[in-house]
Amino acid sequence: MKKTIVFWLAVTRFFIVQAQSQIENAGFETWDEIAISANDTIREPVDWSSLKTSDNASLSPLAPVVCWRSAEAHSGSYSVRLENIATLVIANGTVTTGRVHPDLNMAKSYMYTDPGDGRWNNPFTSRPDSIAGWFRYIPQGSDSVQVKVLLHKGNGKEPDTEYLAEVFSSFYLYQ
Repeated sequence: MKKTIVFWLAVTRFFIVQAQSQIENAGFETWDEIAISANDTIREPVDWSSLKTSDNASLSPLAPVVCWRSAEAHSGSYSVRLENIATLVIANGTVTTGRVHPDLNMAKSYMYTDPGDGRWNNPFTSRPDSIAGWFRYIPQGSDSVQVKVLLHKGNGKEPDTEYLAEVFSSFYLYQ
């Protein structure tokens, strides 16, 4: 049985990049009301998106809300609360500065950058040299948590498990 993972992400400085400004709205202080249908609105952090604002007009209305504004913050007034929700599949608690392309076949899902639309990108002019964040995780039962950051240009997708095993074994061998 799939377990639900709940964690709060309160980030005041999500990316610290040498000689570059940080990610926009990194502290999740500013939120927008977004119309997702004629009768329904959701709230998402400004300059961030989730499953509900994906590019798949047929799946977005069916997708559960996986991020909420929370007043439990490390600093500032707000944070983003992410939760995995069990539906037809497990919908991961996700926020991205790009845009989500969901699919019922998880292997076909990915996030991507739309350089032509400022809502779906956060340009970098150099490589980040560190990633810092504050996380609050409240386990239930035998839950565990993973926090993943995916930096990409164009489409961003987590590499296949076989590839990851190869990369990490090489990484550890050469350290």
